[in-house]
Amino acid sequence: MNNEINKTNGKLISQLKLAISDNLQHFQIKSAIFLAERLRVINDSEDSECILAECYLFDNSPAKAIAVLKNSNGFRARYLKALSSFRMNQLQDAEEFLISEHNVPGDSHGYFLLGQINERIHKRSQAADFYLQAYKRNNSLIIALERFLDLGCVVESPELVMKKAQEALNEKGSSVNTKIEMCSFKENFNFKDTYPVIELSDEKI
Repeated sequence: MNNEINKTNGKLISQLKLAISDNLQHFQIKSAIFLAERLRVINDSEDSECILAECYLFDNSPAKAIAVLKNSNGFRARYLKALSSFRMNQLQDAEEFLISEHNVPGDSHGYFLLGQINERIHKRSQAADFYLQAYKRNNSLIIALERFLDLGCVVESPELVMKKAQEALNEKGSSVNTKIEMCSFKENFNFKDTYPVIELSDEKI
C-alpha cells in the first residue's frame, strides 16, 4: 500500500515539475508559482523550496524567495538567496551567502554575481578579478568577459587586460567562434581612446 502511495506521489511530483518548467519557459509565471506552491505542500523538501524561489524570482519577488529559503542552506539555495539579496540591494548579505563556505554556489554564475556585487560598491579591481574567474570557469558566459574587459581597462593597462583575457580564452580550449569574436573585438576596440591609461585606486574611483 505504501509503495503504491509513494509511486503515485512520485509521479505527481514529476508531473508538477514538468508543468512548472513548461510554464516558466512560456513566461506563464503566475501559473508556475501556483503549481510550485502545490509542489511544496506535497513534497516539503529543499528542492521544492528552490523551485518555488526560482518562480518568485521570475516574478520579480526576491523577498518572497528569501522567505521560502530561510532554512535552506544547500548549494543551490545559497545561490538563490544571494541573487535575491542582490536584487534587493542587500549586498553584504548577498556576498555572505556566496562566500560563507569553501565553494562558491552557482560556480561561474556565483563568481559573476560576486563581480556584480563588488562593481556596485565601487571595488572595481576585485570586480574585474571575479568576472575573469567566472569566464575561466565557463567560457560561454560572454557577459563576464565583457565586464572584465570594461572594468579591467580602468584599473590596469589595456595590454595586461588583453593578455589576461587571451590566457583565459586559451586555458580551457575556448570554441573557435569565441576566439574569432575576441580577435574581432581586439581589432575594432580602441582601448586608448575609450579608456585612457590612468592609475586609480578603488578608493578614488
